[in-house]
Amino acid sequence: MNGNVGSCVATVTVLDTISPAAVCQDIVVQLDASGNASIVASQVNDGSSDECGIDNIVIDVSTFDCSNVGANTVELTVTDVNGNVSTCTSTVTIEDNVDPTAVCQDITVQLDASGNASIVAAQVDNGSSDNCAVASLSVDPNTFDCSNVGANTVTLTVTDVNGNSSNCTAQVTVEDNNNPTAVCQDITVQLDASGNLTITSADIDGGSSDNCAIASLTIDGGNSTQDFDCAQVGTNTVTLTVTDVNGNVSTCDATVTVQDTVSPNAVCQDITVQLDAAGNLTITSSDIDGGSNDNCSIASLEIDNGNTTQDFDCTDIGTNTVTLTVTDVNGNISTCDATVTVQDTVSPVIVCQDITVQLDANGQASISGIDLDGGTSDNCSQPVEMTFSSDVTDLDCSNVGVNTVTLTATDANGNVSTCSADVTVQDGIDPTAVCQDIAVQLDGTGNVSIVAADVDGGSFDNCAIDNLSVSQDAFVCAEVGANTVTLTVTDVNGNISTCNAIVTVQDTVSPNAVCQDITVQLDVTGNTTITATDVDNGSSDNCAIASMVVSPNAFTCAQEGANTVTLTVTDVNGNVSTCTSTVTVENNVAPNVFCQDIAVYLDGTGNVSIIADDVNGGSNASCGLASLTVTPDAFDCSNVGPNTVTLTAVDNSGN
Repeated sequence: MNGNVGSCVATVTVLDTISPAAVCQDIVVQLDASGNASIVASQVNDGSSDECGIDNIVIDVSTFDCSNVGANTVELTVTDVNGNVSTCTSTVTIEDNVDPTAVCQDITVQLDASGNASIVAAQVDNGSSDNCAVASLSVDPNTFDCSNVGANTVTLTVTDVNGNSSNCTAQVTVEDNNNPTAVCQDITVQLDASGNLTITSADIDGGSSDNCAIASLTIDGGNSTQDFDCAQVGTNTVTLTVTDVNGNVSTCDATVTVQDTVSPNAVCQDITVQLDAAGNLTITSSDIDGGSNDNCSIASLEIDNGNTTQDFDCTDIGTNTVTLTVTDVNGNISTCDATVTVQDTVSPVIVCQDITVQLDANGQASISGIDLDGGTSDNCSQPVEMTFSSDVTDLDCSNVGVNTVTLTATDANGNVSTCSADVTVQDGIDPTAVCQDIAVQLDGTGNVSIVAADVDGGSFDNCAIDNLSVSQDAFVCAEVGANTVTLTVTDVNGNISTCNAIVTVQDTVSPNAVCQDITVQLDVTGNTTITATDVDNGSSDNCAIASMVVSPNAFTCAQEGANTVTLTVTDVNGNVSTCTSTVTVENNVAPNVFCQDIAVYLDGTGNVSIIADDVNGGSNASCGLASLTVTPDAFDCSNVGPNTVTLTAVDNSGN
């Protein structure tokens, strides 16, 4: 406080105890062709620092080989100028990207007896290597069959322990040195229909085989076929040569036995023969032979059971099956059948008879040939064995009368004769008369007529109806109701039938209603009435009018003026017609006027007035009053005393 000053000296020792900041980074390094790699500290240092300064940076591992492939932890040590130390770790990934060296060699392999061969990679490997080590060898393809005979390119793939791979190619020559297996079979063959046959090498092959495939099968001298004929019937030795697709050859022998088993060709022909006058005939085997032949020659021709001939008579008329047996020189037999048609051409002796037939209810009749037969005979056939037919079998109404019919007689052997007969057709059946009841209506004049067809309900005849007639055909008003009439039916052949029908006559014609307009007066009571005849203006009917009625027929003051009324006209048969008329109602009755005297008083101004009702003493009208008026109706001092006034009444009709 007083300005005095003192001082002393001290030593300040400055120390650096802060470690440097060690910063690492992960790195990837590659092995070289010898399988080695090395690093320095700066490669894993990622910017380590110190506030004073770094003296040195070192790593604990700097060299690597194939055993270190993958992730490796390396420690970085950082020392600053004052001796402070820090560390950090880095992952050093060692990679081997060097492909192995693939070295191939060509080889030759033999197919086995099954036509197959296989190899392994080591057979085509010629010293493949790698900077680290070879993990595996593979070859593709590694199997072969007959389709691969010759040079084949294969690929050897070399893969190292770190997945790197290389390829090289080699030639694998596949060889087939196996002979085929020749297998023969003995065969028996038959000459054909021409006495010849041909075999092929396949016919005597009994299942020859080869590990690959057979290229060809040949018979003696390299032929694929061999021919034989009748001169070689018996046993024959032939040699089969089997050559495979790779040129290897084997042979074997087979016995070919040639046989003739071809039956002769039996050819028949059908023949037609005629019985002689005695009804007999004979044929030979050559008659039915149609050119039989054999690949060698025919020894014999025979008919049934070794016979050379065969007899026929009337019992054989028609078709007969005969068997021809053909035997060749080698004992082969064939047969065929021939049809021998035996004919009888003698016509029967025909006799006709005339007949009469009746038409049935349908207008039909039928005849058969036997009906016209009058004793026909035949040289071979009995009558029961003959058939009869006529050119007309069905007859109808169009045939009524005499008809000429041709009879045809056919014997059991088809011979035909004809003759003519008269067939008389008759119709003796009456028509069927069928009636129907009808209703008819009278016309405007009260008349009606009918024809026979009106009451015909479907009359019919087996032939046809000629005419219809009715017993009554005209009706009038007096016959309204049921009337019995007779229908007569006559057919085209004069047969007649009758039946009865009810003809109901009806009057359905409405009367003619004719109206006229009228005017009527109300009476003193305000009422009036009318009758139907008042408005009728000459109504009429085809028969007669039963009644006339008008509606309405009574009127009051309420209907004063024009009113429409209806006139209803009913005839004797209940038919009704109407017409309308205008009835004009009038009221010409004057009202009744009754007066009464009254006394009135002047007011303070000397005036007084009255109304009609003041002097009305009970006035009235038949249809009601419309108005009452009084005149004069006003009075003053000059009128003091009695005064005559007039009361006027007007009714609702203006009276």
